[in-house]
Amino acid sequence: ATQGSTLFHPSNSMATNHGRFRILLLGEANLSFALAFTAAVRAANSGAQPESEEVLERYLRLPLPRLRDARIVATTFEPKTELLEKYPETQGFLQRVALEFADILEVQHDVNAWDLERSFGTGSDQNWDVLAWNHPHLGTEDYRLHRVLLAHWLHHAASKLAPAGRVVVSLVEGQAERWSLLEMADRSGFAITHEASPFAAKDWPGYECKRNTTGKSFKNLHSQRNATAEMRSWSYTLMRNNEARSFPAVPLPTASQEGAPSNQQQHIQQQQQQHQHQQ
Repeated sequence: ATQGSTLFHPSNSMATNHGRFRILLLGEANLSFALAFTAAVRAANSGAQPESEEVLERYLRLPLPRLRDARIVATTFEPKTELLEKYPETQGFLQRVALEFADILEVQHDVNAWDLERSFGTGSDQNWDVLAWNHPHLGTEDYRLHRVLLAHWLHHAASKLAPAGRVVVSLVEGQAERWSLLEMADRSGFAITHEASPFAAKDWPGYECKRNTTGKSFKNLHSQRNATAEMRSWSYTLMRNNEARSFPAVPLPTASQEGAPSNQQQHIQQQQQQHQHQQ
């Protein structure tokens, strides 16, 4: 999400609930991830699906009790009319939200990921415990533009997190290095607090990543042509530097985590070590 939105201030919005654990999902395209995520939260809280608890804890790096009273707001870059034209399947997903998840999930359209105040207003009650964006993309393979995207978003996110809040961003293998994730995070006062965790669509039944400008499947030709093995995505957890100091040094993913560490992961760790020596 990179363009303007309209101010949204309904008194019953989940975005304004005081005392709730608030999760904001950005750039949700056809909302398939938002539905899968919300279904996992409900299943884990019911105790019916222990595997859902594991998936959630790995993605958010949070213990399940923090999600007992979660309120989730899923946002789309597009206005609703444009969204339905681009992703016709979204109509069915919106119906499921209304019928199955209205008590826990709210959807807002035309939301700018780096100007949340235009959609949610200002004030500490508008801050979030989790800001999550899976596979942010501008529809072009220009790494410079994506560095700018990350820099602007993280700069804005730093002012919209509640105390001990966190940012979760999922990127296709290689993007964290090409887009200088660690550098962009450091500029805004963030540090990566946990090892990158595999982000696999199979963990989120019904989810399909969509490119936010074309509606096509996200896995792009550049990534496909440069992949030497099955393409993977990774989720990174970021917290403010002063809050991240309580976490140990971030290790590399092990071979048990969807394969051996990649060159990208090694490069990220080297950057982290250099940053720690500079502090």
